[in-house]
Amino acid sequence: MEPKNGKNSVLVLFGHIPAKKNEWKRAGRGGIYFDRSETKSEIDALVIQAQSQWAGKPPVSRPSVLVTFYVRDARGDLDNKYTTLQDALVTAGVLKGDNVKHLPGPIQFRGQIDKRTRCS
Repeated sequence: MEPKNGKNSVLVLFGHIPAKKNEWKRAGRGGIYFDRSETKSEIDALVIQAQSQWAGKPPVSRPSVLVTFYVRDARGDLDNKYTTLQDALVTAGVLKGDNVKHLPGPIQFRGQIDKRTRCS
């Protein structure tokens, strides 16, 4: 992330980054419900890591963002992973918000296959 003042900040977060769209489940009679139980602990772990590394700095507004996702295989949905990560960074107090006012871009994210599975 590059805040407006030109200083770079780097956060390295480990662990699985779930796609929130996968939290929608089918109910027994054809209904649909949102089940966060499987992903909440994974997202909470990302938030805790980000808070620990950000350590009392004020939230950043209007940064340039570059994210690299290290994944086990080419099946990962980067767009959905980024959405989850962005929400976690807002919750952690790293980003001031995720709307256009606070995060107008540029935003870049890319994926790299890493068999060591540092994260996914």
